[in-house]
Amino acid sequence: MAKTLADQKVAMERTVKHKNDVNRSNKIYRQTQAKSGFFVLVVCTFLLCSCSTAKTVEPISPSLTFTSSATTWPILASPSITTTNTPVPTIPRTNTPVATATPSPTFSPTPKPTDTVTPRPTATPTPATTQVVVALGYPGVIFLVGSTGDVFKRIDIGYDYIQWSPDGCQLRITTRRDQKSILLNLDLASGVQHDLFVVSDTGDEDAMYPQLSPDGKWISYVVGYGEDRYTGWEFQDVRVVVVDEPARPFHLTERGGAGVYGGAWSPDGQWLAYSDYDQDGNGQLYLSKPDGSDRRQLTHLVMSKITMDVIEWSPDGQRLAFTAYDQDDIPQGIWIVHSDGNDLREITLSDGNSIWGAPLWWSADGRTFVAFVSGDESVEGLYWFDPDTGKPYHVFYDSKSPNGHISFCFPISDVQTIAFSDAETKFYTYHLTDGTIDLWLDETKLFPEEGWPPMLWQVVPVPGGAVDISQCPSK
Repeated sequence: MAKTLADQKVAMERTVKHKNDVNRSNKIYRQTQAKSGFFVLVVCTFLLCSCSTAKTVEPISPSLTFTSSATTWPILASPSITTTNTPVPTIPRTNTPVATATPSPTFSPTPKPTDTVTPRPTATPTPATTQVVVALGYPGVIFLVGSTGDVFKRIDIGYDYIQWSPDGCQLRITTRRDQKSILLNLDLASGVQHDLFVVSDTGDEDAMYPQLSPDGKWISYVVGYGEDRYTGWEFQDVRVVVVDEPARPFHLTERGGAGVYGGAWSPDGQWLAYSDYDQDGNGQLYLSKPDGSDRRQLTHLVMSKITMDVIEWSPDGQRLAFTAYDQDDIPQGIWIVHSDGNDLREITLSDGNSIWGAPLWWSADGRTFVAFVSGDESVEGLYWFDPDTGKPYHVFYDSKSPNGHISFCFPISDVQTIAFSDAETKFYTYHLTDGTIDLWLDETKLFPEEGWPPMLWQVVPVPGGAVDISQCPSK
């Protein structure tokens, strides 16, 4: 350390000396230029006066003078000169050379190797996209990004949870103010924002994550109570209200076994799927009408204190895929079940890995679903499954990504192209059809002043794959 400090001191002294040398040289140069100019002026005046027999010079105006600290020099006015053919000798102007300071060496940093990906021909993106495929949520800011990685809009807002309307033309944002959970609606075509729903905390219960049903008639939300844990409340229940009657909630669960976000609305908005504990304390998946009627138990698992935090309906509303989590937020597996409770099957992996957790996405035709899986020995990958067999037919492992990491995945347009983060600053796209990888987005460009992106909180793809905001009606 002493040597390092000494070296730094020597380097600093050399830098200061170099700056002083440069300043001294500049000063000498300016003084030499001034003196040289005065010398030439005197010589020219002498020559003009000495040639009076050959030319007539008008008197010098006495009012024009140049004053220095030592001598007052006359400044020549513009004379009218009559000359003969005798040429006037000219004296070449010479400047005393000035020693220049030796420039300090410059150093160029060694360029960092860039990620090498297989090139893939793509259409030329428009400079300003109006097509949006995903919302990227960072602390206090949301970016709406198009299929080519172009940013459509930046929204600066505090939030807890991001949702899309079914048509993708509105963004539903959950935030909290004054111990209240508020569901905001932001119309992307007009930019108009208004409150859809406000629910207050009551006593020891914390109201969270309101969600509007696809038909716009109902709002579900979660109440948490008991021990406040890092992964959520010890107990959580689901409440549903009619949009026009927010003060009269229906209690869909009473045993505290709901997932963090409450439940998942069916595509037509007629049903809500959610988890709860049965009478033996085992977590089960249930289905009911929004008012709690026609309740059905879809699973009969023997797994104590588990909840279903990730529940995804197939586009036709016939099947559900879900991930079960225990109270320590450790995933326990993936299952698929028909909406009538038949044909429950657990997903298995052909490579022998155990499934630890997964966000899930269905294809538009419901014939495929994709899961991001963390498996044994830190193996991660994207798995494409056949829902009829529950077995994967294609896998993209993290070892094939540019830097060996996969995180924050989401489909672009459909499950044939999946975007993923390298857990640093870049997003890539993986194309199922030909196995190629493209650079999609450099997150540092979203935050040019900071130079490095903050932690990514949420990745929410647009329902149906994409939406052209220019075609959305203004509301």
